[in-house]
Amino acid sequence: MEALERQRKALELCLAGANYVQIAQAIGYKSTSGAYMAVQAALKLTLQPMADQVRQKNVERLNRLRMANWPKAVSGDGKAIEVELHLQEREARYLGLDRQPTDDAAKQTALAAAQINVLIQVDGQNVSIGEWRRKLLETGNGRSDTD
Repeated sequence: MEALERQRKALELCLAGANYVQIAQAIGYKSTSGAYMAVQAALKLTLQPMADQVRQKNVERLNRLRMANWPKAVSGDGKAIEVELHLQEREARYLGLDRQPTDDAAKQTALAAAQINVLIQVDGQNVSIGEWRRKLLETGNGRSDTD
């Protein structure tokens, strides 16, 4: 079985609810880390529709756990609150909500911000905010970064 086929099979087993020990045994990986890496590779690089199904199934499972745990959590049970926070963290990871922007995304944001030329009215004239700030610094009416 070639790598892509093994990844596909690992993802199918994961979707069906198998754990990494079961996946490793079924496909013939020497350890659970091989099964884990196969599922992760499939989730990241291949088989996007099936990967989306796995994410959705896992979020549904978390929601079922949340529904069972929620009454205790809202009544103040400390352990139930910890469980709820853990479920929220897992859900955020599945959905990619905690991802940091890539360097490219940060550069694009900075570039877009630099390209915005916001104008304000100063003494009846349109002036860019950057120019207005420079004039304030030159005249001593504005603070510099070293103040």
